[in-house]
Amino acid sequence: MGLMTSPKAQKVISSFVLKSYRPLGILLYLGAFVAILIVSSNQFSANTYISENALLPGLVDRQYKSAHDVAGYSEHLDTLKDLEGGIPSAWLEEKFQEIGLDTYSQNFSVSHPFQEADGKLTGINVFAILRAPRIAGTEAVVFSVPYRQGQTEIDLGSTSHGIALMFSLAKLFIQQTYWSKDIIFLIVDKENIGAQAWLEAYHEVSSDYIHRSPLHGRSGAIMAAVNLEMPDKRVDHLDIRIEGLNGQLPNLDLFNMVVKLCHKEGVQPTFHGEGSLSYHQLQEFFGIKYTSKTMLSNMLRQASGKPYGIHGLFLRYGVPAITLHGQPSGSTYGDQTYSVGCVMEGIFRSINNLLERFHQSFFFYVLPETRKYVSIGLYMIPVGMLLVIPTLQGLALWFLSEPKNSKPDKDGTSSQSNDKFRQHHYAIPTFIGVHVCGVLLYLSPEFFVSSFSSYFGLSSGEALVTGLAAVFTGITLLQVFNKSDQQEVEDNQEKKWMLLKCYALVWQAISLLALSMINFSLAFLVAIFTIPVFAVCRPYNNFIFSVLNKLMLLLVSPPLLLCLLIAAHDIIFKGHSISLNTIANVGSVAMGSIPSAVIDQYLFNDWTFAVVTLVLFPSWQMFWISSSVKGLDN
Repeated sequence: MGLMTSPKAQKVISSFVLKSYRPLGILLYLGAFVAILIVSSNQFSANTYISENALLPGLVDRQYKSAHDVAGYSEHLDTLKDLEGGIPSAWLEEKFQEIGLDTYSQNFSVSHPFQEADGKLTGINVFAILRAPRIAGTEAVVFSVPYRQGQTEIDLGSTSHGIALMFSLAKLFIQQTYWSKDIIFLIVDKENIGAQAWLEAYHEVSSDYIHRSPLHGRSGAIMAAVNLEMPDKRVDHLDIRIEGLNGQLPNLDLFNMVVKLCHKEGVQPTFHGEGSLSYHQLQEFFGIKYTSKTMLSNMLRQASGKPYGIHGLFLRYGVPAITLHGQPSGSTYGDQTYSVGCVMEGIFRSINNLLERFHQSFFFYVLPETRKYVSIGLYMIPVGMLLVIPTLQGLALWFLSEPKNSKPDKDGTSSQSNDKFRQHHYAIPTFIGVHVCGVLLYLSPEFFVSSFSSYFGLSSGEALVTGLAAVFTGITLLQVFNKSDQQEVEDNQEKKWMLLKCYALVWQAISLLALSMINFSLAFLVAIFTIPVFAVCRPYNNFIFSVLNKLMLLLVSPPLLLCLLIAAHDIIFKGHSISLNTIANVGSVAMGSIPSAVIDQYLFNDWTFAVVTLVLFPSWQMFWISSSVKGLDN
């Protein structure tokens, strides 16, 4: 405390900060890029390993001998798709009952404020329970497959072969006596909504928007869940998907176990389409070219906050879960059904060995490839480097905004304290005001839909986007045309924007640090785009400089930042070139993602819309206001 209160020490600190914050900020920003590349490289990322010894993956003799019955189930299911309008629940229940499982179904429907008048969604989940002979139903493992047809099947791929393989494995599993956990075979209708309806009913959680019938059959605590998406008997590889709702990830042991079993059974495991690096790839600059791309794909998917498969909803309930997506092979030869069946058997037998919940390995990590991981202790280094930049600049602006004289006024108080009070008197209400705007924006979607839909005849999604765009435009233009008090002396005006930007910088560092504890990828990507712009923004009297300053700030505003992230994803991973078609596609995706984020918040408790309106938008707004204060040109 003596160091901070000593005038001499304060002078030394302020001198150091004022001299070094600009060059140090540039070095830290460039260093963050270098650091994230280094930690993703083969040389610095650690080899994956299984921490939980009880799993013992691949150390038992496989019992799954034949997959000859899978083709028959799959063909019959495809025939039923053409005959029935929805999920063939009666046929699915009949097959589970023939196997000898306790079979149940669950009806559900969805009703939310952003639903069109004729858009009510209904569905039926079908599930069966294999009761473990060695335990009294206190623990369970879920084997899920989504049922798809129509446009969903075209967009996401068929899962008929996965359902057929589930029946084949169920026939094997029921014959075995070594099970110490119940196995729940779950066929989910309507993707995430059906999974959410089942999970809410299983955990007895109420929802205002998803209406579902109670479950007439249940088991104990779910220890893990495996979701299978297998479109055909010929698959090139199994893509392992881990990203869940709000950026949550399963325990790393679950991922490592699946990779190990895939290698054992001769099935190539991949992560975001990439497998383990070959010797030649490793020699090319430590494999950074390949590992950094895979890790960036992982980060972009995690930053979106969207579940990458129905497994992502299990993570919200503390259930480690994973999706295995079979990538169709272009070849007309080779049947991988048996190998995938052996992998699935190995997964369930390994989880069956668990004596306690998954806990030994990491829950916070990013993956540069299937056999490498970067733990939180390493990936937080580049985040920390980035967040030092606004912290240092905030300190510098605090010191610069200090009044230079301290003459006493008539009432005995110093003019220094009066000047400082007047500056805080402007900054604190502004800080509170922008967050009030964020709260109002967070609460506004239902109002926009009810008002704009009826008045302008727009759909709920169009009404929501229009309303949010109108508020954003209004707040932005309000500051552009706002005239500062001409009576204030220029010195006070300069100190006013300095102190306001100081508040904004410190708040940015605090909020992104907190966000990085929940969703590292989102915090890092937001920091990479916004920190350099926020660092250089300030008010200018020169018209050209002022316009350039405003354009840069608009470019990193929440709606345009969303477009930038989508564009980066399309250009890097889909190979799109920068063209008018790409820009139009990015705009269309961004427009659709806004209503989707709001609906997901209502149905699944997705935090994305809340983070944008309550954290990112107020932070950006403070920088916009500080750059609109009448300033001085240096």
